Amino acid sequence: LMEFDQHQAVTMLLDNMDKIPMEKVVSQLDKTPNKKYLFVYLDKIFQKDPHMGEKYHGVMVKLYAEYCPQKLLSFLKNSIHYPLQMALDECQLRNLIPEQVFLLGRMGNVKQALKLITEKLQDVNRAIDFCKEQNEPELWEDLIQSSLDKPFFIKVLLHNIGTHVDPIILIDKIREGMEIEGLRDSL
Repeated sequence: LMEFDQHQAVTMLLDNMDKIPMEKVVSQLDKTPNKKYLFVYLDKIFQKDPHMGEKYHGVMVKLYAEYCPQKLLSFLKNSIHYPLQMALDECQLRNLIPEQVFLLGRMGNVKQALKLITEKLQDVNRAIDFCKEQNEPELWEDLIQSSLDKPFFIKVLLHNIGTHVDPIILIDKIREGMEIEGLRDSL
């Protein structure tokens, strides 16, 4: 049925869960060489009721990473029923940076998460939002340190850190002679 019309087959399976239990469907689909069928089925279950297939959320992390990485971050945010380290390993294997940032933050490794934001994503606004969410002075110091060689980061930081960190700390650390476009307005 899945080979013929996977969406129709999944709809039929979901409508008849009393006759064909989820465990049986998952067991059968897991035996097939094409794991996409398992992904489609579990994804529909998660969309219908995020709590219904909680015991399969660890498997779903791998399936989302492989078949639909653009939905993985949303899944990670909406479930707590998967092993964090396994999910992080899967995201590192596939170089899924925003997902790694989320998982590292959830695991309490905020310094590593911030480092990914500044070095891999190179997104100062996201880094600022992350520091605001975490509300840790040490993290702000790390952000300032990682921004000192990035004029654009310094400019954006000067616009945004005033309510969280004394801007003088950043200003004092700016290298003499560094050209920062729009610095006067930022100050």
